[in-house]
Amino acid sequence: MINKADLLEPRALAQSCELIRRKVAQRPGYAGGDLPICSARNAAGIASLWHRMRLGVLHRKGELVQVC
Repeated sequence: MINKADLLEPRALAQSCELIRRKVAQRPGYAGGDLPICSARNAAGIASLWHRMRLGVLHRKGELVQVC
């Protein structure tokens, strides 16, 4: 997860996220996928992060997971 997204202007945030994605992709064991971007100050991405966490818990418990 990338947090503090409200501290950068949109262009700088996009550049920073791309740099982080490239660095993370080089790490051993990285499974792929996107990185959620969040801001507690303006709540950007918070609902999506909670949704992802709920899906992860349901998946780990072996329950049926439906994506809305």
